[in-house]
Amino acid sequence: MRPAFYSDASAAARVLLSVPHASRRKCAAKMIKKAMKADQFVRRYERLHPKWGNGTLRSVALTCNPTNEPSFDNSDYCQCFEEVLRQLRKVRARAVM
Repeated sequence: MRPAFYSDASAAARVLLSVPHASRRKCAAKMIKKAMKADQFVRRYERLHPKWGNGTLRSVALTCNPTNEPSFDNSDYCQCFEEVLRQLRKVRARAVM
């Protein structure tokens, strides 16, 4: 997966807002997995993945129709954002091992 920035986490969190609470962890992990596969595709074929784009989490999230971005006053959005960051940390921790 390409390096993750605020825009990646924000887009993924906005997708999670429309997902039931119980499914958010799995959905975030799935988006990250798709971004990783898209990045592999881009590196191998030197073109965008036909479904998931350029290998960024944002490009995957945008295929899932994210909601408009609320402020951090929205506690549900904060929880979604935190979940995305947790999943990103897990992936990065595994990559270091």
